[in-house]
Amino acid sequence: MKDLNLRSVLTLTAIVIGALLVLGVVSTILTNIVPLAIALIVGLILGRLSASVNLLDALRRRAAQPAARPAAAARPAPPPAQAEAAPPARLAEAEAPAAPEQVDLQIKTEAQVLEEARRLEEEATQRASAQDVQAALEARRKRLLGGEGGEP
Repeated sequence: MKDLNLRSVLTLTAIVIGALLVLGVVSTILTNIVPLAIALIVGLILGRLSASVNLLDALRRRAAQPAARPAAAARPAPPPAQAEAAPPARLAEAEAPAAPEQVDLQIKTEAQVLEEARRLEEEATQRASAQDVQAALEARRKRLLGGEGGEP
C-alpha cells in the first residue's frame, strides 16, 4: 500500500475500462452476431441441399402417388350397399362453389358527391334545430338515474 501513487491508479483504471469494453464487445457478439451467423450457416446448408430439388415436381409426384395413411388402412372398407346409398346430389352441392354476390357500384361525379354532402348536411341541421334541448336533457337524466329524476 506504500506504492499507491497516481500512476498505478491510472493504470488500474485503464485496465478496468479496457476490460469493460472487451466485455461489451463479447456481449454484442454473443447476443447479435452469433445467432445471425448460425442462421446464415443453416440457410446456406439448406440452400445447397435443396438446390437440385424442384419443389413443384416433388409435389406433383407426391400427389400422383396414392397416399398410404395408417388410419385408412386400419378402418375397414364400407359395405357396397352403403356406398351405393350415398346421394350423389350432396357431392355436387359440396363441390359447386357459391356464386359471388354481384354488387352494383356506381361511380359518382364530383357534382353528385357535393350534392349528396349538401343534402346530408341540411338534414343534420334540420334534426339539430328540431330537437328540444330541455327534453333531451330530461330524457338523459331519467335514463341515467333510472327514472328517479325529479327537478334538480
